Amino acid sequence: MRRAFSGFAMRQGANALDVFAGIDGTGPLDNAVYAHDFARSFVSRLQRERRWGKSYYLRGPTMDGQETRQLSRQILREVEGDLHRTTARRVERVVVAGYSRGGAAAIRLCRELGRHGHQVDALLLFDAVDMSLTVAADLVPANVRACFHARRDPASLSRTFWDNCGRGVEDAARTRYIEHFFHCTHGGMGGTPWRKADSDGVINEAVTSREISGRILRTTNILGLPFAAINEIHRLSSRTAITLKEDQVVSMKVYAWMTGHLDRVMAAKVQRRQPALTS
Repeated sequence: MRRAFSGFAMRQGANALDVFAGIDGTGPLDNAVYAHDFARSFVSRLQRERRWGKSYYLRGPTMDGQETRQLSRQILREVEGDLHRTTARRVERVVVAGYSRGGAAAIRLCRELGRHGHQVDALLLFDAVDMSLTVAADLVPANVRACFHARRDPASLSRTFWDNCGRGVEDAARTRYIEHFFHCTHGGMGGTPWRKADSDGVINEAVTSREISGRILRTTNILGLPFAAINEIHRLSSRTAITLKEDQVVSMKVYAWMTGHLDRVMAAKVQRRQPALTS
């Protein structure tokens, strides 16, 4: 497992603490390159910029997504350790966040916490997608009190073959679910808006590396077309309806929307923690 992991910082008074667990989106295999590319991602910003009692952050899976389940299991051990700690400092709130495939891992983390009898006060999803056979994350589990899901608008034409997971809840009586659609790319949804575009300023999400795109096209080119022809088809099908400026502006709106909801959760009176329903 190639990952980045962060520890904790004290926040509340002597008797309580808030716990944050975040799992970021899919990115490069190399950890140094990943850290650079995701330095301003929304999940990493939530972990760094907020004053949590304890906070945990994991980089997202690599391109094949096979680590998705393992990421949720790894961070589960850390959060459960805090929830079961017998010291005087009790856990006041648990907040979980995830972007892209990391959103699917975050949903699974919440489900596992529920199976162990724990509640999650807020689940923050940034365009969660389930593109891994290792997890099932269609619905938000009933042990989550509130879920806020920022989703990309289909009219953006970004990642048109990627459907969202976490689009509803198992028990509407127990979980408040709020979603909002934003007209930006999948990258912008997670705080990593695009920096390059086609000559007309419109973002193209095609794989631009000839070596990488060649490997992809060799596995999908059942018609045996020349590389140049199939690559052009790939590029045409990857054109979005978003300009670089739109992606940057709307991306900032995504973060403002999510942090607004988080602020209200953190300002609300803490409910007495009850054992969660198990499934």
